[in-house]
Amino acid sequence: MQHAFYTEELRPRFHYSTKCSWINDPNGLVYFDGVYHIYYQTVPGSSENNGDLHWGHATSEDLVHWTEQPCVLFPDAVGKMWSGTAAVDIDNRSGLFKEKGIIIAYSTDTQDIGIAYSEDGFHFTKFSETEPVIRCPEGVTEFRDPHIFWYPEDAKWKMVVAGGLVRIYESSDLRHWVLCSDDKNGITTECPSLIRMKVENTSEERWVLSLGGREYIVGSFNGKEFTPESERMIFNEGPDTYAGITFANEPEGRIIMMSWLNRWWYAKASPDGPWTGCLSLPVEMRLLKIGDSYRLLQNPVREVDVLRGELLFSEGRREYSSNNPLEAVSADIFEMIMTIDAEKSSEFELGIRVGEGDDNRLIFSPETMAFTFDRTECKNGSDELKVKFNPRVFTVSKEALKCGEISFRILVDRSNVEIFISGGIHYFVERIQPSEQSRKMYLKTNGTVHSKEIEIYKVNNIWEKI
Repeated sequence: MQHAFYTEELRPRFHYSTKCSWINDPNGLVYFDGVYHIYYQTVPGSSENNGDLHWGHATSEDLVHWTEQPCVLFPDAVGKMWSGTAAVDIDNRSGLFKEKGIIIAYSTDTQDIGIAYSEDGFHFTKFSETEPVIRCPEGVTEFRDPHIFWYPEDAKWKMVVAGGLVRIYESSDLRHWVLCSDDKNGITTECPSLIRMKVENTSEERWVLSLGGREYIVGSFNGKEFTPESERMIFNEGPDTYAGITFANEPEGRIIMMSWLNRWWYAKASPDGPWTGCLSLPVEMRLLKIGDSYRLLQNPVREVDVLRGELLFSEGRREYSSNNPLEAVSADIFEMIMTIDAEKSSEFELGIRVGEGDDNRLIFSPETMAFTFDRTECKNGSDELKVKFNPRVFTVSKEALKCGEISFRILVDRSNVEIFISGGIHYFVERIQPSEQSRKMYLKTNGTVHSKEIEIYKVNNIWEKI
């Protein structure tokens, strides 16, 4: 009997996953000639990370519905194809194209950096299969994950390389690279990105150094070196995204990040089916200045709204105490929008994908502003998933309170949850592994919850036409 792909019990219904292969780091996100391209680490035909790493490929015209394409980079005489990034050479400054094309930089087995190029985004040519454009510095053991971008002030390409210490290189032709700076601040990471961002409602501009899509530092960049102006801050308060990078050449200038929605601690021990892992929703980032400090706001791109389906539940201002207002609601993939008066409300629990031994709980205490996501009370799923990082607790910042209210936008897929708090002040992602029958939900408290609104919508399945 032929396997029915995209219908499996834990298959994400509105997050991108491959048909039947392992997936981890997004390697390049780029917009080119009307199409969004995502490249990523994959092992074709295997749900395990068995070492035969390629660069996979998928395309979309709307950032929501994706088509898996053939791989674009294959293992060669040097070895496997490790992480990197993509950019668009709009004016053919590299001289590698007739008019324009996509440039990708990738890591090799030997901790060197290679370059490949394409005029259509589907077929790539390596500049050399044996000679890297940047060799790993002598005595350095962690040198990988290049991020390239065009810096018009110098009319040069810049490349951030890490794996260990952050280093910055520059080139006029993408073939000959010169070291600009070893990071004097001792910043180390994997999968770095250096992102130019406008500060909301000001004339300011700052640079954000992404540290693997897990943390970020706001600062300045003079074309040679990055100078931190903030402490390390958290991208995602949840445990389950990594290696996030942003789209190059986004047509509206939006800063949009996608991440690997999994973690190494249990990726191998928590297989999903004939595939393993998926990517996060595309999240638009904006930089806000609060007093003398900066904070990223993160929210799903507006294109995600097209997935909103049937309204399952809707109530305006109301007080909840002993009763469970969500008792009659049942869904496996859904979006919940909830706003509460934190100054009047007691601690409450929100249960999602409940039943058949599952009880994934969001717990919020307005008194302490403690947010907890707890998956320990689930009998289904792997033991590693239930133990590591669990329960996950963090303190919600005072900036999340607006006139005493706090809001939650919760997107629940078959095997993951993404939560956006108070307009993106906090972003939280966590994997779940409920049974297909666990579709109930609840809201309960030992006191009173003062709600401004609760709305629950079905979310449409992006794979329905496959």
